[in-house]
Amino acid sequence: MDAGGAIINTAYDDTVPAFTRSLAQVAAKHGVRVNAVAPVSLPHLSAANQEARAQSAPNAMAADDAASSFVFLAGSESAGMNGHLINARDFVSAA
Repeated sequence: MDAGGAIINTAYDDTVPAFTRSLAQVAAKHGVRVNAVAPVSLPHLSAANQEARAQSAPNAMAADDAASSFVFLAGSESAGMNGHLINARDFVSAA
């Protein structure tokens, strides 16, 4: 991939955000940005909330919001972002 490129991971489990941050550090040396979108909520894991997480249904982004997140991360507007996660849990739709 050439400098200025962007890799966008899709996070459906708790390992992808850490992988994204790690890959972002390596790819940055080559001028490539790496970010992720979690269209389904990925709550912070702790011993206290693992059981509650297993029992709760995940929150999900609307398809248009998820698509907009990918387009944003691929475009020049996010040129300063590297190693970030857009999480459905934190997403607020403008609609």
